[in-house]
Amino acid sequence: MKYGLEVEGVHKGQPMIFCSATEILSQDNVVSILKNATQYKCSGIYIEDENGVHSYEFLSSLFAGYLVTVDTKVVRPEKVPANIIRMLRMPDELFALVDSLTSNDMIKFEHNRTVKVFAVRDTISTQPSDFEKDITL
Repeated sequence: MKYGLEVEGVHKGQPMIFCSATEILSQDNVVSILKNATQYKCSGIYIEDENGVHSYEFLSSLFAGYLVTVDTKVVRPEKVPANIIRMLRMPDELFALVDSLTSNDMIKFEHNRTVKVFAVRDTISTQPSDFEKDITL
């Protein structure tokens, strides 16, 4: 578990508690996360749940009153409570390809003529040094 300012995503710059999906399996850890979130005046909890271990409803109720970012490779076909934000983690193999694009380029997803396009200029980029100020709790 760590405390720091969010450096990626829509909550960039906001104080957060960062933890893994396995850390919240323990009631003692959940109490510690909530205590630290209060102490550090955090606006949210960031959970790395790569395999989609926890349901959105469970995370929402566990951390009611906080924005919860779920960093995952699995998007569940279930209702997403208002305080849950999903960050879909793309396969590592795509990073070099996306990283080679310029700010004038776009990324396109298409299925049955339904299209989603993301402008590279709108991406939020971070560097390894951006994570160095996190405090291990």
